Amino acid sequence: MINDLINEMVDAGVHYGHQTKKWNPRMKPFLMKDKGGIYIINLEKTVQQLDKASDFLSDLVGKGKKVLFVGCKRQAQDAIREAAEATGQYYVNHRWLGGMLTNSLTVRKSVERLKYLENIEKQPEFKAMSKKELAALGREARKTPPQPAWGSRTMDKKPDADCHRGLCP
Repeated sequence: MINDLINEMVDAGVHYGHQTKKWNPRMKPFLMKDKGGIYIINLEKTVQQLDKASDFLSDLVGKGKKVLFVGCKRQAQDAIREAAEATGQYYVNHRWLGGMLTNSLTVRKSVERLKYLENIEKQPEFKAMSKKELAALGREARKTPPQPAWGSRTMDKKPDADCHRGLCP
């Protein structure tokens, strides 16, 4: 099983790391060698760390806790969304909003405002609004990008773990 996973990782090119001049010293235990100015990543240690992370997340989810998945690169967006929706977790797959975890109250208000703007036609005060007010609300709705908040719309509290910037043990 481990050999199959390592072979898949080699086929996907996971073993290619950063350029030797752009490396992080904390990665030294996970690097095998330098080849042509690029570090080669030790996939055996990578598999060990993947197992460790998998055990941590399965224990956390087994206790009914929530996890925030973050993957904003174009290649990862669909995989992050599918994995998070399949497991019923929070996710961010477009643009990370600054303060999403540290200033969650303000972000929560922004998400509520976005929901209000999307459902303005269903509100009781809709018929009493003037054309000018409706045009201003329409402009505000068009300016507000909906993508960043899709996977975190139901996030009413901080997640129990967020796997962003190495915060998972």
